[in-house]
Amino acid sequence: MSSGEWKDYAIDSKDSITSFSIFRRSSEMPFLKIVKDQKTKRTDEKWQAVSMSGEILKRNKNLDSLIKFLNRKNLSLVK
Repeated sequence: MSSGEWKDYAIDSKDSITSFSIFRRSSEMPFLKIVKDQKTKRTDEKWQAVSMSGEILKRNKNLDSLIKFLNRKNLSLVK
């Protein structure tokens, strides 16, 4: 459960990029995206957390570290 924060989500895949978008309302832009880029040359940038404004909040080479960072920011993520 998302404790009322999340109302909708979407999973998108295009070429080498896959994203998981989290919405407060389904009619809005996502307030957070978790993006995986398979073809990036920099392994430390394979996973990214991106804000609604497009700002990259965190980059990491694995998903677990990214989720730990988001949990410290008081975001409730469901695995």
